[in-house]
Amino acid sequence: MQDADEMGMAGVRVELWRKGKQLASTMSDSLGFYSFDSRSTPGGLSPKTSYEIRIAYIQERHKKLSLSAADPAVDPAINNDGVDRQEYAVILFTTEALGISSNSLDFGFKCVERPQVKATLACTGTNAADAMVKVTLKGVKANERFDLTLTKEYSGTTEYVLAHPIPPSGSIFTKPLLDWESDNLTARVINATGCFQDVYVSLLQSKECIRLFSEQSNTASERLQISPNPTPDKVVVHYRGMTTGPVVIQVLNGSGKVLHQESLSGPSDALYRTTLDLSRYQSGLYIISLQQGSTVLSRKIIRR
Repeated sequence: MQDADEMGMAGVRVELWRKGKQLASTMSDSLGFYSFDSRSTPGGLSPKTSYEIRIAYIQERHKKLSLSAADPAVDPAINNDGVDRQEYAVILFTTEALGISSNSLDFGFKCVERPQVKATLACTGTNAADAMVKVTLKGVKANERFDLTLTKEYSGTTEYVLAHPIPPSGSIFTKPLLDWESDNLTARVINATGCFQDVYVSLLQSKECIRLFSEQSNTASERLQISPNPTPDKVVVHYRGMTTGPVVIQVLNGSGKVLHQESLSGPSDALYRTTLDLSRYQSGLYIISLQQGSTVLSRKIIRR
């Protein structure tokens, strides 16, 4: 039970009635599923018999449920089948022949207690080498938990019981700046009713993170210099050779996928210079990797 685009609601008490008499009750599981059968219903369910399923709007675990309207555009298999009956949401149904189950009696409820949090991303440290990235949630309530993915949109599948408790400090992510493989993070904040809120932060939102990144070039090995960093489009790569053999330069995204590769040649102590155009890539974090023989150097670059 829950709307088609929402997570299932756990801990909802569901009642089975017939002719004004309650026959049984059960609780929805962690995925929002419920069932009535011979084990949960004294005497079992009779075939070809009319029953009703009721869910009280006021629940011990859920302060107030609000029934969704049926939507003809939604697949009937997942659309809300419940109707409003004052203090209850009700589904009237008739059982099938003996041995046939009904698997499409769904209740859809609106989220009336959706989390209302804000996320902030900050960088601390004196230079890129010791800088730390920290993501903090504010406005968190006691029953809320979280999960996160390093993407622009939440791509996980967690449910409330498997989500992580939010520390009292609200801090949900801490990592060295130069070790962070992505410039994006989306946190999903979930409460016990199954309602959730997704909040997104990006390294590009923090002026301090960008400043520390820009200092990375100044503190890097003198043999490899890349500027400007951050860049709106192009970067100039300077490299002084350390050994014989061609120099291979790659541009990689935060996931490690090679987006561009080129080779340069010259004597072992040559000063190599090339310009890389990043304007065709979207804003974000990229890695420029340089290899000559067994020597490998890399720098992280922000494309604004």
